[in-house]
Amino acid sequence: MNDWKLKLSNKLLAENKYNYSDFVEFIQNQGKKEEKSNFDLKNICEILEEQIEKEVCNFIKITSLINLNFDIHLRIIKKYGMPSYLVRSKTILIPNKFMFFRDSIKKCNNQIFWFFVYHEVSHALLDQNVPKIYENSKIRSLFSYLCEQYESVTLCIDKKELQLDINRVYKEFLPDLFAILMLREKFQNELIINWDKFYDSFSYFKTREEVKEIFTKDPHAPIEARLYISKK
Repeated sequence: MNDWKLKLSNKLLAENKYNYSDFVEFIQNQGKKEEKSNFDLKNICEILEEQIEKEVCNFIKITSLINLNFDIHLRIIKKYGMPSYLVRSKTILIPNKFMFFRDSIKKCNNQIFWFFVYHEVSHALLDQNVPKIYENSKIRSLFSYLCEQYESVTLCIDKKELQLDINRVYKEFLPDLFAILMLREKFQNELIINWDKFYDSFSYFKTREEVKEIFTKDPHAPIEARLYISKK
């Protein structure tokens, strides 16, 4: 049997089920040979950089986080995988295959693209404002709240209840929260209406070994917990 349940206190966040989405296909196809890209990479990066700078300025304004530095560059790379942030060069790398989600006609896919890009943008925003951003009382309060929430995340498997190790995953708490806040601002009512569809896009059948590996070794908490807690 491959039964397992991911919970937040008594709230069921996810359990094993067969599901299909574009994101699930993307994850399961990682490692395939990369195809040639026809993107005008320089033009796309310039457009995205300008768009992100405006959205970050708006985010800083609505959250009252004043006097923050932010400088970011984007580079689209010929590689399968997820977006990532390079601290030294202040650059977000976006695999060209991942651009499918930005260009998809499905709104849910667009939201997936921006959630993961905003997550890396948030890493950049935090990294470029150490230590003063962590001295902000609002940020400290939010971080304490997130730690309390994640401490209640458990995985019920093999007749055991495993507790999430927050010392391994705490660096992702604020980037996830910031990403959801920016996503809400960008899509507003659309995300509220389609939240269940967005949430379900990340669910797929996982063996006991796979889900246990994610829960005990991944530097991120399980995606279902990340989304649910950040949305609260």
